[in-house]
Amino acid sequence: MRFQQTMKNWLRAQPDQPATIAELQTLLDQFVTEYNQHRGLLHERVTGRVTQPEWLAWS
Repeated sequence: MRFQQTMKNWLRAQPDQPATIAELQTLLDQFVTEYNQHRGLLHERVTGRVTQPEWLAWS
């Protein structure tokens, strides 16, 4: 449930809303990449595997 809610909120916040299924898929692919990278970095930051400067550079 959390993933879908986050995804829906992210999609609604995009300035260019998709007009076709292909455009929607492009946005969804972008979201999944960002979501997975952010969550991965967050986990590594919590466990100390990412330094604070690395974390701040990403966010």
